[in-house]
Amino acid sequence: MKLINKRRITPRWHRGVLAVMLLSAMLGLAACGADTGSNSGALDSSGTQEDYVSPESSFAPESSTTPDNIAGRPAENEPKRQLTEDELRGFEEYLNRTDNYGFLMSDYQSPEYINLNEVFYSGAGLEQSPMTEEERDMYLKTVGQPELYTDLVRLSTEQMDGFLTEKTGLSLDRMKSGLEWIYLAPFDRYYSEHGDTNMRSFFCPGGEVDGGIYRIRCLSDGYSQFNLESIVTLKKVSSGYQFLSNEIIWDYLGVYKENAKSPTQRLCITSYRLTKRRLRKAAQAYTLREKSLVTMTLLSLIPMPDIIP
Repeated sequence: MKLINKRRITPRWHRGVLAVMLLSAMLGLAACGADTGSNSGALDSSGTQEDYVSPESSFAPESSTTPDNIAGRPAENEPKRQLTEDELRGFEEYLNRTDNYGFLMSDYQSPEYINLNEVFYSGAGLEQSPMTEEERDMYLKTVGQPELYTDLVRLSTEQMDGFLTEKTGLSLDRMKSGLEWIYLAPFDRYYSEHGDTNMRSFFCPGGEVDGGIYRIRCLSDGYSQFNLESIVTLKKVSSGYQFLSNEIIWDYLGVYKENAKSPTQRLCITSYRLTKRRLRKAAQAYTLREKSLVTMTLLSLIPMPDIIP
């Protein structure tokens, strides 16, 4: 009988997963090695929980504390302090809701300049009644199509008014950015036809509250790497929270803000720590040699600030 020298052979699919993991990590952190920039934004390092890194999913578990259920703290008289990890997880869940994530996808210093196209792109969780035949025919005639090719989001002025008043304190007619949708006056509705979504996930590595005003640092990942960082400001009101501003301080792709392509040092540190955690979890399926390859490759290709522990 011919003896076979037994040794571990890495399956091809393992090698493929390893390559994808390396590529996504490199793309997500590569920008940090060149220039961390000086645009750290209004929330400095003291506004980020030093040892807190969000779970793998940016959506917090259903059992986590939500901002609406955080009780026992007066809004206007509360002294300035850092948010706790439980509060940060609650805000992650809140900001990732269908009715809220769109407010993090434009840069504005006051709510009247919010990009409404981002807020309402996927309907903002608002109910849409069945479309009548007359309404459908008028829409198709207006856009010059024989039929609907993709999904159609349709919202009434009354719905948008109520939604924006709740979320910003302003009605639709007070917004400055406008809405690039089809409007049909007989039905007093706005229409947008598309087959995709603008939804992205966010997590909150730090934040602070001062007299009912919450300033929260938000990071977003797209295609498995971080490419968006902002500081959103919320005001506590009787009905919940209102969006006051969202300062985008890093947009790797320049989609939402063209002149903010340099990551902050805080982002580099958070990204580095989260990547280490993800790699540590994923590496359980690999041999010791493969784990070392992942670590050495990342450390050699991505120079990080000296202050990282």
